[in-house]
Amino acid sequence: MKKFVDIPVKSVKNIRDLGGIITKDFKITKYGKFIRSANLSKILDEDIQFLKKYGVKSILDLRRKEEVEKSYVKKIKQHFNYYNISLFNDEFSDEVVEDIIYGKIDVSEKYIDALHDYKVIKKILNLIINSESVLFHCFEGKDRTGIVSMLLLGISNVSNDKIIANYEVSSSYLGYIEKYEEKEKLNKLRITSPYIMKNTLNLFLKEFRSFENYFLEVGISHDEIEQFKKSFLEEIND
Repeated sequence: MKKFVDIPVKSVKNIRDLGGIITKDFKITKYGKFIRSANLSKILDEDIQFLKKYGVKSILDLRRKEEVEKSYVKKIKQHFNYYNISLFNDEFSDEVVEDIIYGKIDVSEKYIDALHDYKVIKKILNLIINSESVLFHCFEGKDRTGIVSMLLLGISNVSNDKIIANYEVSSSYLGYIEKYEEKEKLNKLRITSPYIMKNTLNLFLKEFRSFENYFLEVGISHDEIEQFKKSFLEEIND
């Protein structure tokens, strides 16, 4: 089946393939391995069938348990392997959201806080590394999903500018840019500014020095990293 960057489904927002991205060492990420999206709670049967034909085997839901609808899980489990691993817990409490809105905290700082939850990150990465094809999502597919995408692209030797580009388009896909109002307080949470991801990468690399060091610190071995790269990357001329 033909592979796409923008997955042609009607009922899922912010959905796209991480394939087709050129790395710094001139390899290319494979289509159909990793798909990112907003939640699938209203997914139509025809779109489920498309994703199955596209090759998706597993769904990784990064939302908190209280966010997850039982009816959604029941429906998804009929067609895919379903996993729920919550990435954010207290990182975006009401108090934190208030501080972000008024500029006391940058969103990137909370992303880094989430990345210190090594136990959870290891579970997520182990599942992804051992999946034939996985679609991972949170609620809007921009924050938690954005962090996981950053890790997958970073360990694959994708340049920072392309990681930033992959992050920043989420608010366009979700319609926030089209509806943008400069004085809206929640824009700091809704708009996936490239500077948020730029700052996240700066903070990340300042602390961990490289993506490989981070993966090793989380508990992912050299062999597992190499296994991941072999499964996700290919030569451009292949």
